[in-house]
Amino acid sequence: MPTEEALQIPDPQLERVLTLASFKWINEKKSQNDQGLTMQRILQEIKCDYSRAMNKQLFDTKVILEDSTGIQGTVDLPTVELQQTVSDPAMMPPYDYTKQKRGFSFSTFLSSLEVVRTLSKVRIECDKLSGGSLFVTNITKTMKLDEFEQLQAQNLLTMKTSLRDNWIVTNKTALKNGFKDVGKGWYNMRETNLEVYNISKLKRLMITVKFIMQDSLRFLVLNSLGDYIRLISSISNQKVTIAGTNDIKITEARGSSKPTDAGPRRPLFSVDLVFKNGSLYYNLDFDHFQSVLMSIFDKALTTVEGLPELEPLVLDQMFWAARPTLQIPHARDAAIMRLRQRLLQALKNGIAPLHSYIKQYDKHLKILTLDIAQYAQEYEAEEHTVEEMEADIAKHAQEWETLDKEVPSHISLGLFWLNCESIRVAMKKDLSKVILDILTRRASKLAQSISQAFSTIQGRLKERPVKIEELTELREYLRSIPETVRMQHTRIAEMLRYYDVLETHRYELSNEDFKARWQAYIWPMRIDEMVRQTETALENDEQSFLRNLAADQEVFKERVHTLSTIIVDFSKHSDLNRVADIAAEVHKTSQELKECQNLVALFNSRERLFNLEVTHYDEVGQLTKDFEPYKNLWLTAADWTKWRNQWFSGSFLDLNAEEVEKNLMNAWRTMFKSVKTFKSQPGCLAVAMQMKDEMDDFKPNLPLIQALRNPGMRDRHWERLSEELNIQVRPDASLTLTDILKMNLLERVESISKVCDTAGKEYSIEAALDKMDAEWKAIMLEIIPYKDSGTAIMKISDEVIRLLDDHIVMTQSMSFSPYKKPFAERISLWESKLRTVQEVVEAWMACQRAWLYLEPIFSSDDIVTQLPAESKRFTTMDRTWRRIMAQAKQKPGVIEFCSDYKLLDSFKECNKLLELVSKGLSAYLESKRIAFPRFFFLSDDELLQILSQTKDPTAVQPHLRKCFENVASLEFQENNLITAIYSAEGEKIMVAEPFYPRGPVEDWLLHVEDQMRKSVKKVIIDGLSSYHLKPRTAWVLDWPGQAVIACSQTYWTKEVTEALKNGPTGTKALYDRLLQQLDGLVGLVRGDLPFLNRLVLGDLIVIDVHSRDVVRKLVEAGVTSENDFDWISQLRYYWEEDDLRVKIVNANFK
Repeated sequence: MPTEEALQIPDPQLERVLTLASFKWINEKKSQNDQGLTMQRILQEIKCDYSRAMNKQLFDTKVILEDSTGIQGTVDLPTVELQQTVSDPAMMPPYDYTKQKRGFSFSTFLSSLEVVRTLSKVRIECDKLSGGSLFVTNITKTMKLDEFEQLQAQNLLTMKTSLRDNWIVTNKTALKNGFKDVGKGWYNMRETNLEVYNISKLKRLMITVKFIMQDSLRFLVLNSLGDYIRLISSISNQKVTIAGTNDIKITEARGSSKPTDAGPRRPLFSVDLVFKNGSLYYNLDFDHFQSVLMSIFDKALTTVEGLPELEPLVLDQMFWAARPTLQIPHARDAAIMRLRQRLLQALKNGIAPLHSYIKQYDKHLKILTLDIAQYAQEYEAEEHTVEEMEADIAKHAQEWETLDKEVPSHISLGLFWLNCESIRVAMKKDLSKVILDILTRRASKLAQSISQAFSTIQGRLKERPVKIEELTELREYLRSIPETVRMQHTRIAEMLRYYDVLETHRYELSNEDFKARWQAYIWPMRIDEMVRQTETALENDEQSFLRNLAADQEVFKERVHTLSTIIVDFSKHSDLNRVADIAAEVHKTSQELKECQNLVALFNSRERLFNLEVTHYDEVGQLTKDFEPYKNLWLTAADWTKWRNQWFSGSFLDLNAEEVEKNLMNAWRTMFKSVKTFKSQPGCLAVAMQMKDEMDDFKPNLPLIQALRNPGMRDRHWERLSEELNIQVRPDASLTLTDILKMNLLERVESISKVCDTAGKEYSIEAALDKMDAEWKAIMLEIIPYKDSGTAIMKISDEVIRLLDDHIVMTQSMSFSPYKKPFAERISLWESKLRTVQEVVEAWMACQRAWLYLEPIFSSDDIVTQLPAESKRFTTMDRTWRRIMAQAKQKPGVIEFCSDYKLLDSFKECNKLLELVSKGLSAYLESKRIAFPRFFFLSDDELLQILSQTKDPTAVQPHLRKCFENVASLEFQENNLITAIYSAEGEKIMVAEPFYPRGPVEDWLLHVEDQMRKSVKKVIIDGLSSYHLKPRTAWVLDWPGQAVIACSQTYWTKEVTEALKNGPTGTKALYDRLLQQLDGLVGLVRGDLPFLNRLVLGDLIVIDVHSRDVVRKLVEAGVTSENDFDWISQLRYYWEEDDLRVKIVNANFK
């Protein structure tokens, strides 16, 4: 504003202002200098206001009353309305200024010096309060949420205390001190009469003070909340551009007061990015974060609540029925509500970058979730070559360097200072180190294996042979050593290759690995030296063994000669009384012959090893052949003598008929051969003939022995036999075969055989029953725990079931046997028991199948709540099931446990309950399918899997594709808000109206179905709207496949309809345009496209080719009417009545 030549306030008037103005009441404690400065500042403001008013008056006069064409040509002036001058003003009534002044002075309380001073002090305190803040906003460091909350809470508490203890008390003191000397009158501080007080100026003063204080509190609250919001919004409203985990750009938002080149503001809050239990998340609950900051906002209002008005405190001589408090801004005040919304928006803006940033780590989830131990195990099991391992080491080392650069330890995300150190720790999976460890273990293992192989060679070379066979074996081994060493050289080279890779990557070997490496390396040289030493020693040993062989052969010749003499002497033996001694001598001679045969084989083997001519010891073979008849004669004679005495004199009950017959016939055949062999030797022939005759004499006793020693003989058979023979026949321990022969039973052997044959048949039945019983005693039920149910299930093999069926058939066949009589009752009981077991097992298996199906279903609280009656029945059955399984575990024997009729009744009752439960469950599932018909596409198990997890909406995800055509999944936010739908190919469509899945699953799935239609419709509407806003080749890449095809066909239909109106020229032009569109799509396909875009383009090209062909046919047919059949017979898309309609001939679909 120009001040030169401007009108200034006249000096006399200025002096008058200075004279009337007094600064003493402003603040008596201020120094004279301070008061002077204050006066000068006020005078300067007065002069400035006066000059501005004069300049405005001159300017308006110049523009309105005089010519202002020059000014208007250069300056855009506002329109000014000219006030009309009243030519004949009305008569104004007289105004007595002095009287009015006197009346005003009498009425106002500002005419008192005490009032002005006191009000000044109150205003000073209130101005101090208004300039303060309830919050700490000059924060220069980043802090945790709880630290921030504690800091603000402490400041609010301090302010609350200060308001009550300082501000209220100071103002109260100012009032009391200001009027303490006034006494009675307008400002009587000791007034006791309320009516007098109400008409006094003191009352109006107190009301003014109250308003001043309330106004100060309001400014304090609003300014503090504004500062609090600016503290947060100034940071949260910054634009955070996230290009990568370590590539974040923060710029000031448009309209920010901070210079753009001043750099981003310091983050206010510290938060950690954490990876735990396979998931990535922040250690800050956003709802809690928002709740805390909003609660701090609300505490600003509660901090200034309840402050007392000064009136009752100052006028303490008066009785007050209530103690009013100062009014403050209400939480529903419009200004407070606007500030609250600003804070909420600022918090949302501040949190948004966190959601975007965490998605940047999706590409790192593989390394984050990688189990190092499992990776090492799998990598080691794959048996990579050293070249592959070296390549992997380099690759992983490079990956680690990249990760180290990409993942920061700390980074600013606007409002938040993000600590990523735990993520870096979680990512510190140096896979190259893992592979080096594997390579070290492989190298160490190979080195140890090489050393072990050479140690084995060393141990073998240290052995000293004690015979020629060992010497020959050792020489053979020496010949194999070069090949073995050559093979180990290959392994040593491989080992050294491993260690070279480790040295290249500066891997630190342990002392054991270092020693193993060099020991393996020097082994071949040590083995070469030992081979030379061993070959020299073997030469000396060979000469010694050769001399020993010649001496042993001379001794052997003498031994053979002696043995031949002994064998010749056996022809002279004929005394049966010496049969035992002769048999012992036979055993000794037989052993001697075996030893000689072994020596012959040993000598021949050693002769071959020494490359000597093999000596034939034919006399040894001849001696063996000559000795064989004597051996058979005397050993059989000795056995027969012993058996005969045992059979005749021993207890008859100890005789085994089968064994007697077998031994007798074998001995008889040997004696029969001996008789033929010893025809030329009378002594031996006599012995053979005598033995043979005794055996022939014993043969007739065999049938009697076989009959009476039948294992089926029982008391009833002996009684029957005694009746038929008319003598008491009852074998005991003292009865011998001799005694039986004396009873002349041999003469009635036929009668005895009949009875014994019957006993044998009955015995076979008894033995079969005993065998079955014994088999079932060993067969146990397999009772195994079932998951975490607290009970068990029964497992029985198919072999047991087959055995049960076979035994039932066998028992039935026994019941038709003519020999069943003694066992008829046992057979009947056994058959009944087996049938009971069969029925129990069948009922048990049926019950178990149903229980296994229903148990997990009724373990769900959701199912129990929705099916109370069926749940009660299942619980009843489940108690019985658990009791039975506990009993079965204690007594697992199949026959012992399953032959109980009560158990069969229990299983029948359980099966009835399970049948009712199954019917109720089926009815329940049917009701759900009727409520949501798409459930018919799911099996019972799949539907139950959903219904048993109604508290978890995401449980429907695996089954969506069966319920909805090509819907793969829904996008659930953290609070289960459904915001998007994904196709099987990965296309994403945002839900038109995001909603929460509340209520029964079939209800909110109906809502999903409705939103699916609305969302697809919205996408199509948006696609139609944007079709002409960009080239078609760019447009097709922006929208899902369904929208691309629908919108494209809609516009194609519109274009064909318009072309038909223009006649053949229009359709021909359209045909050319369609060809250009196809060329554009083909060009896109040839380029580099994402999978989804390529898929959509493939389908669109097929449709466009068909559309082109249709237009070509219309051109060729000369169609010009949109009602022509050639056109209406095509599938056409129209947008009518706010919906997409598909028409063909007279059919109309939407």
